[in-house]
This record gives sequence, C-alpha cells and structure tokens, in this order.
Amino acid sequence: MTCRRAPRGRARRQAIVAIAAVVTTVLASSSAASQGVDRSRPPQVPAARPIAFPSVHMPTVLSNGLRIYVVEDHSVPVVSVRVVTTADSTFDPAGKEGLYAVTLGALSEGTSSRSADQLAAAAADIGTRVTPAGFTTTTALFPRALDLLADMLVRPRLDSAAVQRRKTVQSAITRRVAQSPVTTPRHLFYAMLYGA
Repeated sequence: MTCRRAPRGRARRQAIVAIAAVVTTVLASSSAASQGVDRSRPPQVPAARPIAFPSVHMPTVLSNGLRIYVVEDHSVPVVSVRVVTTADSTFDPAGKEGLYAVTLGALSEGTSSRSADQLAAAAADIGTRVTPAGFTTTTALFPRALDLLADMLVRPRLDSAAVQRRKTVQSAITRRVAQSPVTTPRHLFYAMLYGA
C-alpha cells in the first residue's frame, strides 16, 4: 500500500487554484447552457424604459426662513430627511480647509439640552443614525428622529472642547484620505475640471 503525502506550500496552493479554475469554468458553462445564453455574440441592449420622477411639492417657507421640499413616495414606510445649506466645504477659506466639516461635526457634539453621549444614546434608542445633515428612519420613529435633528441644528452647544474634538477627528480623516491611492488622481481631475 502506497501512501502519498498531501502537497505543501506552493504546490498545494497551485493545486487549489487549478481545482477552483476547473470548478468555475464548469459552473459558468453549465449556467450559461442552462439559461440558453449564447456567449459568441455580445448581449443586446434593451430599449430605454421611461423614468417617472416623483413630484416635488414646492417649498413651504417657515418663519425662520427654512424651506421644506417634500418628495412623496408611499411605497415603503420610510422617511428620509436631508439638510441642505448654502455653504459647504467649497467655501472653506485658504489655509482653513476642513472648517465646514469641523463645524458640521461639532453640531453633534452636544446641545443645550443633551450631551454628545445623550444624543448618541437617543439615536441608538430609535435605531437611527441622526446627524446634522439628516437621517433615514421609519415613519413611526420620524418625530423622535426629527426632534434630535432639530436639537442639533437649533440648539448646538459649540463649546471649545467640542470644536477641538472635531478638529482632531477631521485631521485623522484627512490623513487617512490623503493616504488613499485614489486621492491624488481625484484632486487632479477636479482641478482640471473646475480649476485650482
């Protein structure tokens, strides 16, 4: 009786890759054959279907100047709220890049009635991530999520400790993004498209 040793190291990896390639080829060919797919010709592009955009109810303007746009879709019991401001990171002054992100982040660091931990606990209690930029939740939890959002936007604490925490977080995010391989090409693309 002869006993063969199992391949080790590189030989074993090559054997596994070869087996995986055979299995993948067999599965792909049987799948294509069972579905009647002809792989010798490129697939036909179907005709474009018409797109029906939901109607947008024009803004209701509140006494504080806030404009509310409503897009209704009752197919699922979900409410999505987005806060859009007239300022964003493109308005950051030179040498103060990240000012918008720090300010927006500091809004969630506590309000006059809730600490940052209390805001996080209230959001966890309803299972919804609520940020100063908005939220998505079920219709049943919409009032509670809206209350948290309003607290952040209308009654932010904005103390120096909160701002400093957000500066630290934003610095770490900026360093991580700068290390990403797509960052430099993206910056070059946007500089060519929009100018420096």
